[in-house]
Amino acid sequence: MARGTRIVLWIVVLAVAMTACSADGDGDTTDASSTTRTPTNDTSLEFRPVLSIVPGSGTCPDVTPDGDLVLPSTDGTTCYGLGDVVADESAVASASAALANDAWVVILTFDGPGRDELNDALNDCFAGAASCPATAGTAGTIAIVLDEEVVSAPAVVGSDLGLGEINITGNFDQTEAEQLAAALAP
Repeated sequence: MARGTRIVLWIVVLAVAMTACSADGDGDTTDASSTTRTPTNDTSLEFRPVLSIVPGSGTCPDVTPDGDLVLPSTDGTTCYGLGDVVADESAVASASAALANDAWVVILTFDGPGRDELNDALNDCFAGAASCPATAGTAGTIAIVLDEEVVSAPAVVGSDLGLGEINITGNFDQTEAEQLAAALAP
């Protein structure tokens, strides 16, 4: 099954929250299951601030009226106006699915090129800065782009990467969380 097909199930969850893990690691994550993805030469993972949600009826325009890149969600229902790449796959150290507080989450750890830039972008999104404005009454959002499709666009609900980890939360079941972690793993 193609990676895009595997993750279509969870992409409909657009109200995903991204929270920074506390520096003390608070210990509330249990039953973790690590996953990996076999990279290919044409696989591309990027983190970009969401600047706007662009109207589209099945087809996304290439750019916004302001000249920003527009990419579709994996299911094609949403078009995102995106800022510049703030980090890519080289910043991701690991991705895993875990059960935390009776809910499945995806935990991403960052270590490497782009980590500081991603942290700055997350802080801008949390603050609703012009480089990552609040959209639809939420904090700014960061797009997780895989092979030129937005696989998730979670609102940033915490500042600073702390220990270099973030949790992507939503209405995931175990399979959906594991599939997303597999798609994002280095």
